[in-house]
This record gives sequence, C-alpha cells and structure tokens, in this order.
Amino acid sequence: MKNVQDSVFGLMEHNINWKKSKTLEMWGRTFDIRIVASDLDEEGILAVQQEAYQTVKDSIPEIIDENFPAIVDFCMDAFELEEKTPEEIATSLEITEILFQRDGSWGVLIDSEDDPDNGLALYFIDGEAQVGEQDEFI
Repeated sequence: MKNVQDSVFGLMEHNINWKKSKTLEMWGRTFDIRIVASDLDEEGILAVQQEAYQTVKDSIPEIIDENFPAIVDFCMDAFELEEKTPEEIATSLEITEILFQRDGSWGVLIDSEDDPDNGLALYFIDGEAQVGEQDEFI
C-alpha cells in the first residue's frame, strides 16, 4: 500500500482506490465512513476530484439532509416500504462511503437492511442529485 499527503484530501492510502477514514454525524448517529477518490490505475488524485471534495467536504451532512426526502422515496418504492416512517427508514440505513469519481461526480454510498445486496447511493452528476442503487453510480 502506498500513502500520499494530498493538498485537499489530506493523508490518503492507496489500496485499489485512494481512501481515508472519517466519522460522520447524521440522523443522531455516528458513522465510520471512508472518503474515497477513485483511481484503479494508481495515476493519482485528479484536480476534478479535489475540486468536488473541496466544494462539499464541510457540508456533506447538510447535503444528505436536503436530499433525505428523495432517499426515503427511493427506499419506499424500491424496497416496498410503504408502512415504514422516514425515521424508521433512517434507522435501517448505514452510510459507508463518500466516493469521488474521476469525472468529478461524487456520491454517498449507503447500505440498507432492506436490500443488503445492492444498497443505495445519493449521487451528484453535473451538480444534479440522483438516488438509485449503488451499482448505478459505481
């Protein structure tokens, strides 16, 4: 494994992708998450990834909260959870990773007790928020 002190991301370790650990306070809980900059070929973290991280790093909880209704709608439709409240849905979710792709898009990867095989992602492409299965973004 290789380490780099990136000027924006800070200390990152390369193991398939560049990553570091961080805690995130959300929904009255603390999540141990990974901050990841995609780089399968060890070419280094790109400026577009740095720009995306710099733009959102201090407001990730607020961005997730702003888009929570879309997350709830996705879960209700995809996982057929009509009888669950938004609060119950939130307790079944586990934020695991914030991924910054090489094209400047980024997303929040979330595991769900209601779909442990696929999970879901809140992701942003050209600044537009979308919610879908993780595979749609990864």
